[in-house]
Amino acid sequence: MNQYSISQIIICLSFFSIMGWVCEVLWCSAGAGKLVNRGFLSGPWCPIYGFGALFISALAAPFAANPLSVFLISVTVACVIEYFTGWLLETLFQNRWWDYSNKPFNLKGRVCLENAGIFGGLGLIVTYFLLPLADRYLGFLYPQTQQIVAFLLVAMFALDIIDALTSVAGVRGRVDDLKAALAELALNQGL
Repeated sequence: MNQYSISQIIICLSFFSIMGWVCEVLWCSAGAGKLVNRGFLSGPWCPIYGFGALFISALAAPFAANPLSVFLISVTVACVIEYFTGWLLETLFQNRWWDYSNKPFNLKGRVCLENAGIFGGLGLIVTYFLLPLADRYLGFLYPQTQQIVAFLLVAMFALDIIDALTSVAGVRGRVDDLKAALAELALNQGL
C-alpha cells in the first residue's frame, strides 16, 4: 500500500465501504429474492468493509508476492474486524445486524468459516485489483480536489451516523414506552 494523504485514505475508505455495501446488497437481495438494504447506516456504504480493506491492504503489502499469505491475512483481519464490530453493535444497541449461529464453525454467531473464506477471496481482489485501480484513479485528482471530495464524504458520513444513532435511540425509546404500557396493562388486568 502506498503512502496516502488523509484525503486519499478517506476516499479509499469510502470507495471500499461503497463497494462492500454493493456486494452485501447484491448477496442478500439474491438470497431474499427482493431488494435488501443492508447495514447500520442509510447511505450506500458499510464502513466495516472500508476499514477491512484498508487494514488488509496495509498488513498484506509486505507479503503481496505470496497470494496465500495475503489470503490468510485477509481472513484473519476480516474475522477480527467482523467479530469486534458485531460485539460492539450488540453491546451498544442490543441488536444483531448479522447472525451466523446456524452456520458450521461459527464463533458466537459473529463470524463463521464460510464467510472467512469469502473475505479471504475478497482480500485477494482488493490487494491485486481494486487497490491498484484506486491508486490509478487517485492519481487523476488534484490534491485540492481530493481534499474537497474527502471533506464532502466525511460530512455525508457524519450526517448519516447522526441520523442512524437518532433513529436507534428513537426506536429504543418507543420500545421502552411500549414495554411500560404492556406492564401497566398486565398489572391492571391482574396478570
